[in-house]
Amino acid sequence: MAKILIVSDLHQQRKCLDNLARVLQKEKPDGVICPGDITERRAGNFEYARQFVELCAVRKLPLRVVHGNNDPPEVREYFKNQKVLWHFQCEKLWGAQFCGVGWLDEEGSKTIPEKFDVARSIFITHAPPTWTLLFDQKSKPVLHISGHMHSWEGEQERNGIRWVRIPTFMHGRYAVLTLPDQKVNFRSI
Repeated sequence: MAKILIVSDLHQQRKCLDNLARVLQKEKPDGVICPGDITERRAGNFEYARQFVELCAVRKLPLRVVHGNNDPPEVREYFKNQKVLWHFQCEKLWGAQFCGVGWLDEEGSKTIPEKFDVARSIFITHAPPTWTLLFDQKSKPVLHISGHMHSWEGEQERNGIRWVRIPTFMHGRYAVLTLPDQKVNFRSI
């Protein structure tokens, strides 16, 4: 069984890096996923992103992120160069198929590319599931995990898709996903 730590919306707060180190030690996950807003559009964002990636790298933990609306292009490029960014990409990891999409306002489009197939995947986005209404029964993911909502955490079903809203790590909340059972547990630091 794989145990995946999910943290979202750190918003470049130093306490989040300190807390992440503690949570990694406590939870001992097999990997880490972040549905965006790791940084802010302000000075020091590149260094913060580097430190975030390093916390996982020194523990040899696979890390995957989607960028949020506050993660600027230079941070997104850094994540891409580190091979941790899922943006219109899918990957088999931890025994499951994952697909990810970052914040779309900067992309100039809100449509899914034709060759981007999220069928039966665990779909990771920063934004809430506005797209899930577009999926037909054959192309929809089995699980949609998103950040961005800050104080809203929990699970619900939308258009036959299980949607999990990850709480904000800057408020001391995170989630643990276990695979292959796809159970999500919400936790506090």
